Amino acid sequence: MVWALLVTLMVGAAAAYGLALPGSLAALSTGPLVWLGPWPSWMLLLLPYAALSVLAVYRLAKQNQLAPLLRFRPGDLSIGIGLAIVLLGVSWLVSRLLFPPDAAARAWLFRILLLVGDASRPAALATLVALCAAEELVWRGFVQAELGARLGARRAWILGTVLYAAAHAPTLFTLGDSGGAGPNPLVVLAALGAGSCWAWLRERSGRLIPGLFSHVAFSYLATQYLPRFV
Repeated sequence: MVWALLVTLMVGAAAAYGLALPGSLAALSTGPLVWLGPWPSWMLLLLPYAALSVLAVYRLAKQNQLAPLLRFRPGDLSIGIGLAIVLLGVSWLVSRLLFPPDAAARAWLFRILLLVGDASRPAALATLVALCAAEELVWRGFVQAELGARLGARRAWILGTVLYAAAHAPTLFTLGDSGGAGPNPLVVLAALGAGSCWAWLRERSGRLIPGLFSHVAFSYLATQYLPRFV
């Protein structure tokens, strides 16, 4: 339980800084790195996740859980992409219901898109994939295993999902709109909804790979295509 709270606090602290506007690390996009394009500030999340991933690998390997969690099976890619498409469809439907053209709450969505920027850029895409992998390893691997050892499997994936969403709570304010829409709940709700699916998939399969494929596919598709249809 202590490890789970530590992860939540570390990620929450990083989110308070990295998931805020303005979100461009322009100094890293000059000189020999200019071909990489702008570096959004959300890339900074990779720093704490790198440290937490090392801890996760150590703890899981010590408990002989790492190899089973990383085992690949045929069909993992199809399961992951299929779930990602379902999540994308649900996100589109919710967006259409919550954000009619004249809704002030559309500012929430625009602020998230402004923060993310162009995720197809080489540096942004590589960081997105690395972050998805780190989040699956840390949350669905390490945190869920630690909670499962104390609380049981069912409570572990539920509580792990709640903590995953709580770690994104700073975005209520860093991505909020002072012009009328108020605190922005979209990132927290996305973490709660999608996170519960990935945690459940990890519990049912006993592995991280299907959820990893789903996480990467959903994150990329949501940033590239969802804005065009909302």
